Amino acid sequence: MRARHFTLDGQLKFAHLSGDYNPMHIDPVYARRLIYGKAVVHGIHSLLWSLEEWLKNLEVPFVHIDKLAVAFNRPVSLDEQVTMHVGKETANSVELSLKSCGMLAMKAKIEWHASDVHENCDAIPDRAPLQTECCDLPKIALLGISERVDLMVDRGEFLTLFPVCHAKISAPQYTSLLTATRIVGVHCPGLNSVFEELSLAFAEDASGSSIHYSVTAFDERISLATLTLDGDFCSGRIKAFYRPPIKQQRSFAELQPYVDKSEFAGQRAVVVGGSRGLGEVAAKLLAAGGADVKITFVKGA
Repeated sequence: MRARHFTLDGQLKFAHLSGDYNPMHIDPVYARRLIYGKAVVHGIHSLLWSLEEWLKNLEVPFVHIDKLAVAFNRPVSLDEQVTMHVGKETANSVELSLKSCGMLAMKAKIEWHASDVHENCDAIPDRAPLQTECCDLPKIALLGISERVDLMVDRGEFLTLFPVCHAKISAPQYTSLLTATRIVGVHCPGLNSVFEELSLAFAEDASGSSIHYSVTAFDERISLATLTLDGDFCSGRIKAFYRPPIKQQRSFAELQPYVDKSEFAGQRAVVVGGSRGLGEVAAKLLAAGGADVKITFVKGA
């Protein structure tokens, strides 16, 4: 069992490495308005750390991952202690799990074999993805989306963050994992996304530098999208939830007509949690009515 804390600084470094700059992972002020109420760790970040810890004690020169299936059961918060456990293990398979607050956060099953070849693939550019805005797609537009995403990785930065993975896993494989989080967090569903599951099968020998994805199913009842992957090095499937978008409250100017400008004149009010939600609306209405308003907040002045 190994334990660690994921920090905001580590998340920012992983965002630069993967190209997944979704604010739910790197912006605590923005993330406070989201479904979890706080910033959470990239699922693929936690997976790669788990692989890193497992590989440290694996006495083979190189590892070729044949198949990988991972489920992200529970979000991991920044600065929350997580523990990695190695479960059932055979000569060519292993089960890894991650727990936080005593609950299962991630479970992965890996089928692999030892290899004498460490394939770096010169076709994959040695650079980090550019930082781009996350696509803010309407839910009704997801089904049928199809796009090809280029693979790329800053090998030096990957070496710094995951030295054992860099030494034992081929660049096409770890780059495919990094690209999966960029697909979900930036492209589709994009801004309003939660990564749920990933399953991949890797080719023994392949060439190229891209992954094609298409949304082949969308369950409206639970807002769950299924993405089919067809890459130069791998094929598989992603499941990702369409997360409820942030509810934007009305502006001060829009709320002013609802109260008389002297309706609360001479009154002093303290609004607890006044930076968002009902507290934000109450503070604006009181101020529009002439009250002397003070608000409390944890983040988001």
